[in-house]
Amino acid sequence: MADKAAHSGAGPKGPPPAVPKKKKGKVSIVMIAIFAVVVLGMGGGGFFVYKRLAATRPAEGEEPKGFFERVFKRGSSEGDGTTPAAKPGAPMKIQIVEKPEMGVIPLEPFLVNLSDPDSQRFLRCTMKLIIDTKAHQAKILENEAVLAKIRDSFLVYMSTKMGEELITIDGKQKLRKELLDKANEIMGQPWALDLLFTDFVVQL
Repeated sequence: MADKAAHSGAGPKGPPPAVPKKKKGKVSIVMIAIFAVVVLGMGGGGFFVYKRLAATRPAEGEEPKGFFERVFKRGSSEGDGTTPAAKPGAPMKIQIVEKPEMGVIPLEPFLVNLSDPDSQRFLRCTMKLIIDTKAHQAKILENEAVLAKIRDSFLVYMSTKMGEELITIDGKQKLRKELLDKANEIMGQPWALDLLFTDFVVQL
């Protein structure tokens, strides 16, 4: 029996060869070292950027040179030369240069017979004079003679118009300019900037 086993090559099976284990310790150390290098590199880059920004920041009282700092300069309007420089750290605010407020003089409603030859027509309108300043408005309102002359001049002039020419846009605009010129002529100064119709009806 032993000879047959020897000739057939079969024999008792022994234990399998041992597989060498991987060394995890060295791999972990290498990964930690790489991670540490990356973190240190990021920290160094951030510190470099911070130093560059700090170097370009204007000193106290110095005019900012960056585009955004120039546009959004705190507490002042660039270019007007009238706004004092704000203290560092002051909240940003938008400043508007105020202009003298204009005045308004409302005139009493007009009812005028027009000069149409073929029929009797009339114009009913209400208007307001826009004055350049409140001070000039007060002077005009204090002088009743000026207001009376303006009203009389408007009545006489509008009575020379015909209904056909006043119903068009061009006719209204022409009348507006002519009345405005008459008002400034009576005041002796170009204080009236505009004339606004708030009501305009032509009976046809």
